[in-house]
Amino acid sequence: MNYQKVLFYIIFVFGLVIATILPFFLSISIADYSHENWNNRNLASNITGDSLYYNNTYFNFKSPKHLNVFDVRTNNYNIQVLLTTLQGLVNRKNVSLFLIYRESDLFWLKQLKKLHNVSYTILNGTFLDVISLYNNSIEGLVIYDRNFLATVNVATFIAGINNCIVIDNTLISNLSTIGIHNIKYDLREQFYSNVDLYSWAWKNFNQFATKKMVCSLDPTKPYFRDYIVATKMFTFYLQGGPLGSIEEINLLKYILSQYPNNIPVFGWFTDPAGPLGEYESVKILSKLGKYSLCAAIPDLTVFSSIKNVSLKQKYNAFNLSDYKIEDKVYITFIVSDGDNVNYCSDKLLEYWNDPNRGAVPIGITLEPAMFKIFPTSLEFYYQNATNNEYFIAGPSGAGYCYVDLNPAFPQFLNQSKYAMTMADMHQVWLLNGYESYQLKYSSNVINAYSSNNLNITGIYLNYHDFPAELNYLSNNIPVFQSIFVERENEILGKLQSINLVRHGPTFIFIGYWAWDFSFTKIKNVVNQLGDDFVILRPDQFSKIYLKYRSSLNNRSMNELITFIIYGIIPLISVASGLVLFWYFYSFKKKIEDIKEIKMDILNKLIFFSVDTQFLLIIRMCFYSTILNLFYFLIFMIGLTIGIYLKKYLDRLFGNKVNLINALILFVIGGILFYFSPKLIFCSGISIGILLNHQIQFNSSGFNGKNHGKIKSFIYSIVFASALILLFPIEYYPYLFLILIILSFLFIILGIKSFIKYQDKVILTQVDNIKNWYFKGVFLGLLLFLLISPTFAPQRLFYYLFWGTENFPTNLSLSFLLSALYLVGILILELLEIYDIKIKNKKYLIIIFVIGIILYILMPLIANGILFFVLSFSIFIIGILLIIDYFFNNFKFIRIGVSNNFIAEKKGLSGFTAQLSFWLMIGLFLIFVPPSIIIADTQDIFATIGISSIGQITWPSYFWAFFYIPPIQYILIIPTTIGILIYGIISLFI
Repeated sequence: MNYQKVLFYIIFVFGLVIATILPFFLSISIADYSHENWNNRNLASNITGDSLYYNNTYFNFKSPKHLNVFDVRTNNYNIQVLLTTLQGLVNRKNVSLFLIYRESDLFWLKQLKKLHNVSYTILNGTFLDVISLYNNSIEGLVIYDRNFLATVNVATFIAGINNCIVIDNTLISNLSTIGIHNIKYDLREQFYSNVDLYSWAWKNFNQFATKKMVCSLDPTKPYFRDYIVATKMFTFYLQGGPLGSIEEINLLKYILSQYPNNIPVFGWFTDPAGPLGEYESVKILSKLGKYSLCAAIPDLTVFSSIKNVSLKQKYNAFNLSDYKIEDKVYITFIVSDGDNVNYCSDKLLEYWNDPNRGAVPIGITLEPAMFKIFPTSLEFYYQNATNNEYFIAGPSGAGYCYVDLNPAFPQFLNQSKYAMTMADMHQVWLLNGYESYQLKYSSNVINAYSSNNLNITGIYLNYHDFPAELNYLSNNIPVFQSIFVERENEILGKLQSINLVRHGPTFIFIGYWAWDFSFTKIKNVVNQLGDDFVILRPDQFSKIYLKYRSSLNNRSMNELITFIIYGIIPLISVASGLVLFWYFYSFKKKIEDIKEIKMDILNKLIFFSVDTQFLLIIRMCFYSTILNLFYFLIFMIGLTIGIYLKKYLDRLFGNKVNLINALILFVIGGILFYFSPKLIFCSGISIGILLNHQIQFNSSGFNGKNHGKIKSFIYSIVFASALILLFPIEYYPYLFLILIILSFLFIILGIKSFIKYQDKVILTQVDNIKNWYFKGVFLGLLLFLLISPTFAPQRLFYYLFWGTENFPTNLSLSFLLSALYLVGILILELLEIYDIKIKNKKYLIIIFVIGIILYILMPLIANGILFFVLSFSIFIIGILLIIDYFFNNFKFIRIGVSNNFIAEKKGLSGFTAQLSFWLMIGLFLIFVPPSIIIADTQDIFATIGISSIGQITWPSYFWAFFYIPPIQYILIIPTTIGILIYGIISLFI
């Protein structure tokens, strides 16, 4: 037997180690909250506008008077690369060569002539004729490997520092005919991976590269290489995560770390996750003090040479003093992705010719740095805009970065002020992350953007699917939360759902996805909205909102009073009541047995720390990016293995040894996860073992009248949820660290008496498998309903209090919700103390159903905080009563006292697994809105060739239905409806 124990233990440890280190081969990071701690600094105190930055950073090409133009659209890739690198050599000294890759290039060429009197001549003939025209600029050739196309990036960079052009070996003989045959570098058959290639290039040539900028460019793109050659810019194309090669990601981080702060990273990034890799890539460069400048466009050496352009937007006369604010929905539409200069130079031009442009007021994001690198584009849009177009700075000012992650933010803000001033932009769209959830903006950063030094009149936040918070003022500057949309009927549905729940004037910022936008679509939407909706330009929208907020006297004082009355006072009152209740009905009655009291307290504290860490890990998995669901999957696997593994470990080692190991592993797993989220499996397996143990060995929440009841598990979960709710999201790492420290102390203090007490418990299985399966599923769903508002307070906040004049702050709502959860527990305990029982199952069902209905209908009929308190209390009590009934009336285990411990027979592990599994399914749906799942599923089918599914157009009421948050429950009902019906019927049998 000892041999079996040792062997099993070795296998267990080996398996745990393998599963733990496996995530190190993946690059996903969970909830990377680390950002600069500005310590209440005034980040805008020295912001005057950095004019020197743009002159010192960007290459000052000499403005052309005449251009030779060659159309390369009919040439293949290798000729395009050859001519583009030639263009860089030529234009570095004297801007004179322009290449046409797209129809839009020809358009901008004509604008150069129209706006800046730059004449041009169209060159006829072949590419050899063009090279012959400039062969005096060429000092040699760099050959790339056509079988490993990444070499074209390194070849382009090397060509720039050696005055060469980049060539495919099949063209060498052609150039020999015109006397060009000096091969400086041949990169063929030397490299077989991106890491080897770019590491070699960096090691051998980085000292010759400009340190003012760097480039990440897809090797399949022939254009923009003129700018790389002219500026001698190091160029790579490495995966930025989250599913990319860890070696490539590490090399990317290393290369970027070798550059000074606050430089532009031209181009874009690659990742197997496709567009979803954007979040991790931008997070990497932001944390390294850089920003993305997505400006890898053709002929940038020409466009950036234009100087001394005066840029002025058209401003629509607007008499704010006479404007009457009515009980309506005020909307501003703003088109995204303007930070992408490639979009501005090409795709936006397609939209610009829409005959319905100008029919509806709209905002359009543009990159303010174009005043320096592409002023002709800004000049064209400004001059040709109607009075209904207004331009704001795309994320997040001078370039695209996540502002709270950028340690060089003050410098970035300084250059943003100058760029926005030069581009005549006075409003900005900020991002602090991507996907469904984003890092909360620090007050220091928002205060900096809204300070008088920047002269910004409006700030727009995020790509949220719904507003995470209400709009607010910072330094008397409006700050708006987004409703991001990608489809025409999605706008209608979301606005209609908002119109159902709003109370009073409501201000909505609609962020429209640029790649499926058109002016006609906006017009079609507006035509269907009706008289309750008012459409405004962003500058008018912000002024009217400011007037509206100014009419609400003493708003800040009202919010403070609201926080005290609706937040602090209820929480303190209920918490005090619970403490007194516990003292009088538990501690005081058992004062004679102080040892048992101490053990019981430590027991509760240990499991409370387990449950809090359990829920906190789930929350952290979902916060950073949807792609971290992969780690959530690893956590679930570890949790499930731990649940099922417990009974085998109990039989092999005994409950005492197994529990000690699980508790130690729990603390170790927490420490490992804190320092590296990749070690999440270790936490998962230990929590799984302890959750199973908790359900087996729990006692009542306060040792009230009926000592020994198993519902303590529910109490612990509710307490843990309330605690998590009280911590702002950005402080979760600190809460996690506190939990680790406390868990360690609890275990050190309580493990001896804890194990001694548990040795007396004997469990014998009395239920069969079909009963625990249903009960686990049903209780898991009930737990999901119970704690879902705790995990998504922002949604409740938005839908319950949108537009009301006296609304709770986000923080006060958290305090109030916590108090209501504690009230629910207090009521259940009081019912037990006074032996008040709701015996009739029908009444229980009625209370439960009323609670659910009230919760669903709250957004539709709520008109004050008192209704919210009443309805939400009934919701909580209804769920707690039905859970309490289940725990009291189905005996899935029988508990007795014995000197010997007998491990449970089959069944209880399955019960725990089902409960946890269905709880997590519910939590998953909290963080991923149902409409997004359905719409994205359409897109997935469309991308694999089933285009008919992707073309399905959902009616607007579909979006309205799914954007009332409690309705999200409907997604789990199709898969569990049979179980729910069976469960409800079984209550009456």
